[in-house]
Amino acid sequence: MVETVCRRLRAVPSRLILVGALSATALQATASAEAIAPSPVSPHVQPDRTRRVRVEFSVWGRVSQSDRSTLVSLLKQELSANGLLLVPTSSVPDSEGGLSVPGDAPLTLMRVALDVRSAAVWRILIVEVARERTLVRTLRAPAQNAAALEATVSIVAAAGVALHQGFEITPNPRPAPVPARAPQLSQFSTPPRPPTPLQVFSTLGVSLVTFESHVPLQLGPTAAIGLRWREQIALRLSASHFFAERFESAFGSFELDRSGLALGGGPIWSNGEFEGELSLGPAAELLRRRNATPAVGVTVRPSSDAFRAGAEAAARVRYRLVGSLGLELSASVAYFPTSLRFSADSGTDSVLAAPFKLVGLGGACLELRAP
Repeated sequence: MVETVCRRLRAVPSRLILVGALSATALQATASAEAIAPSPVSPHVQPDRTRRVRVEFSVWGRVSQSDRSTLVSLLKQELSANGLLLVPTSSVPDSEGGLSVPGDAPLTLMRVALDVRSAAVWRILIVEVARERTLVRTLRAPAQNAAALEATVSIVAAAGVALHQGFEITPNPRPAPVPARAPQLSQFSTPPRPPTPLQVFSTLGVSLVTFESHVPLQLGPTAAIGLRWREQIALRLSASHFFAERFESAFGSFELDRSGLALGGGPIWSNGEFEGELSLGPAAELLRRRNATPAVGVTVRPSSDAFRAGAEAAARVRYRLVGSLGLELSASVAYFPTSLRFSADSGTDSVLAAPFKLVGLGGACLELRAP
């Protein structure tokens, strides 16, 4: 019996050791499972300010306020769900048309610029601040911006999440600008195509101009063609022709028609879908007297032309309707130092028509630009 008790006592430590080992193994497995189990991501995660969590975002060029608000709202939602903070900024392109890297920005993960200055192609510039490297993506801008906005959100969100998790957005990153063969982040991206800084535009419409005391206003068609450089300065050549007006008097009657030509250039500025322009340059007018019908006993000289030159200052406002088509309203003032008078020689100076030296002009046109 004593031997049996001894055997049982010897077995107790072994069982305790076995139970302890099994308990330790179970605890270790539970701890490991808790360590590798993914924690749920809340859509209202507050950014950790001890890491790089800022995503600075800006837009270059004209975009409607509704599109801008939609884009910022979607980006905030996507980035905040991954612990990132969107900060809208007003950055401008550097001397090479790229996006500069901030000198001291310990909380900034990346800087993003959406370049919509070209009507045909949008560029997305993403700068990884820590490594000072840039990725460029291009999108063909559609007539409606919904697809391009979704693609922009997809590209920026994918890049932000990848960088925040410690990945690199390019396998072999280089200092900005990144070559066109950088890996694609979205199915919406297309081969890079830099925007064209020079644009050609043309306008066609109607204009109203002051004439002289008997005929205060004249109406006629107007057209222009010009060049626009980097959406900052424009140069145009415009031409107008006004419907002939007939003048009646005791000496008979005659018609006067009028044509104008102006060359002007000046700065451009834009705000969303609206654009303004100021211009200054030389102007010229050609007036023709024709179809004269003299009264009885009155002789008439052959038809003649009168030319005068001066200067014109103009202001224009444009609204982008769709794509490359816009509506333009203009107002201008021209001064011609040469005084013109059409008169009858009857022993006294009988003035039949005297066009104004200071002329006002207003117009409405449709503008088409390319590319």
